[in-house]
Amino acid sequence: MLTLKAGQAHAIYAAQEAAAQLRDQGYPLQLAPGTVWSMNFDTKNSPYFSKRQVREAIEYAIDKEAICSGPGQGLYKPVYQIISSDHPAYNPACPPRKYDL
Repeated sequence: MLTLKAGQAHAIYAAQEAAAQLRDQGYPLQLAPGTVWSMNFDTKNSPYFSKRQVREAIEYAIDKEAICSGPGQGLYKPVYQIISSDHPAYNPACPPRKYDL
């Protein structure tokens, strides 16, 4: 960060907290596509997770927007499919399951 601020570098790779700090100080961020963080359940052998309604209820109970804006400091965007909206296989017709207790 010091090298960037001193004008000795045009770009750096910054960890989440440093990137948020730089963003808040007016530096432009270029976010690279990354890994999707997900929970996966044993849908074959579990008496609970084999039920689609249970999996959907869990998804509705996770406030993805709050996670991305709070701990994620606005650097992440919520994902409602196994792949992000930037991926060619993303299906925009698939309705998102947003937080709804």
